[in-house]
Amino acid sequence: MNQTARHNVVTDSAESIPENLQHGWQHLPVAAIVTLYISGLQKFVRENLFLFFGAGTGFALSDWFGLRELLLVGGFLLLGGLLIAMIYHRRFQYQVDEQHIRVRSGFFEQKELKVPFERVQTTGMSQPIYMKPLGLTRFTLQTPGASITEVALPGMPSHEAEALRDQIARIHNRPGQGADANSRPDQAENDSAAVESTRQLYSASNWNLFLYGLTSNQIWLMLGFVIGPAVGYLNDFIEDYFEWMQGLALFQALSLYDSPFIILLVVLTLIGIVLAVLMVLSGVLAIVRYSGYQLASQHDGFRSRYGFFDQRENTLKRTKLHSVQLVQTAFGRLLEQWHIIGHQTGVSELASLAGKSQKFMIPGVRNDQVDQLARDLDNHCGTEPDWQVIDPLLQRVLSVRWSLLISGVALLIQWIPTDHSQRLDVISLVLLGLNLAVLWMINLRCKRWGFALMGDVLMIRSGMIGQTIMRFRLQSCQQVRVAQSPLQRKRSIATLHLRLPHGEVSIPWIRLNQASGLANLGLYHVENSALHAL
Repeated sequence: MNQTARHNVVTDSAESIPENLQHGWQHLPVAAIVTLYISGLQKFVRENLFLFFGAGTGFALSDWFGLRELLLVGGFLLLGGLLIAMIYHRRFQYQVDEQHIRVRSGFFEQKELKVPFERVQTTGMSQPIYMKPLGLTRFTLQTPGASITEVALPGMPSHEAEALRDQIARIHNRPGQGADANSRPDQAENDSAAVESTRQLYSASNWNLFLYGLTSNQIWLMLGFVIGPAVGYLNDFIEDYFEWMQGLALFQALSLYDSPFIILLVVLTLIGIVLAVLMVLSGVLAIVRYSGYQLASQHDGFRSRYGFFDQRENTLKRTKLHSVQLVQTAFGRLLEQWHIIGHQTGVSELASLAGKSQKFMIPGVRNDQVDQLARDLDNHCGTEPDWQVIDPLLQRVLSVRWSLLISGVALLIQWIPTDHSQRLDVISLVLLGLNLAVLWMINLRCKRWGFALMGDVLMIRSGMIGQTIMRFRLQSCQQVRVAQSPLQRKRSIATLHLRLPHGEVSIPWIRLNQASGLANLGLYHVENSALHAL
């Protein structure tokens, strides 16, 4: 390349950067102190809410300390948070050039991070309700090597955040990720057209979002949060209610405490009321969180927009989406509702368990939408899957194991010397019912397990009443392992373990030739993939 060509490349690259991002090292706007302060308080409350209230600790603290002491502690925490926000704002700087972004941050120790745009796999824009009047947006980006958000600009001007997002998209759209594109004189027009060209894939109505909230598993998290402080109040309420009922003429001749079925009926009724309230609340929260959800396909990836109070925008490169997980809970099966999770390269299983992974969530998907949407995400035009089931020997092995365990417990209870033989008989009947329930659940789970191969896309189905379907291309595998127990070796059966970037998936108790064939096919696709997913 001659001197003139090199000069044109530098000029075109510099002109592609918005003018407001070409000023070297920059501080966040002064108004960002407000956003840092509020987001810091939110993070503190979110991380310590269960500690203070989840097990009733907050009510105990209110008894130990007076109102004045609590106000003093709260004021100290508020002032300390403001001081931390001001210091963090002063030490936070960022710089954007044509190919990179650099960020300096830190409270006691300042660190500098440099990220090439071509390595960015996801970008995110979030504008909570308190940021909108200030014209600020929280901008985040993530690379394959990071298990959590790698770079976060917690309060940059909204127009700069949009310009930075478009600049990263232009780098991704160029052939060779910016290497060969600079030699083309018409590349700027093509980049702009690629950024603007989007195709609507999915939009969620408020009713579907409400059903998603009803069917999601967050209701059990909410129940775990409220169960601690609610136990004490529930116990007092039941005791007062029983005393009131015993005072009625109808129940004067009946001792309620000697009638366990009436007590059980009252408790189950109260639990049902609490669950119904939590389910409705979960549905409303889902509408608030994912309000106006829109999913669109771009030139090289996907973009989702949603949020009522906290407006969010997430982008994901298509090449970094290594697997698609279709989830239908037990309630979701009754209401014909699914939600889809896109797993990204670089998100570790540990970060996912800790709740820090950047999952690409698609909520409130109906039965008639889920198949087509999954094909749009993994770019696979396949036919209906031909599901292969696992070997029925697994059901017999699990049934025998659990039956022997529960029978052993029942025999031990019968051998315990006691004067209450009737209670032992009741416990034995309960264990018998438990054994039947366990056998029924084993039957459901083994029938649900299966796998299907469509070209280079492998689908693994699991679950019990609900179901989860993991679909991924075989070149996404990082490790393949075929395991056999002594019983499996005798019956020519094996369990196939596949390590994906976000964690491990397994197909248990299939024929040895099936497990070996899938393992060899996975290794073949990994070794011969033109665009390796790792």
